Amino acid sequence: MADATQTLASTAQYTDQPIVLMGHSAGAHITALLALDDQYRQRVVVVHSRIAGLERLVGPYDFSPLKDERVNIIFSAANAIAHTQPINYVTPLAPPTRLLHGTRDVTVKPFNSER
Repeated sequence: MADATQTLASTAQYTDQPIVLMGHSAGAHITALLALDDQYRQRVVVVHSRIAGLERLVGPYDFSPLKDERVNIIFSAANAIAHTQPINYVTPLAPPTRLLHGTRDVTVKPFNSER
């Protein structure tokens, strides 16, 4: 998250244009948190209005409860699993978002985008 947060800060510093965040898989998860959870933008003083949209492909946004052992290993150390779930930060003020997801994906299942 620190790298993504710093990249957003650098981008915002060098352009006054609206910013669209894009990501695939884990990158989609990271950009979702970066755009939706205020704590990350506040660290680098990037205001919500600078993020004009999100383009995300096959992202895990709503994977709690943890059922997959690999995912459990990665996120079990989180203080509160709810804080790792981008779906918990969606509000009417969220930037316009396009979620793309294959219907037969067996790794990041489509329900992550559907909910």
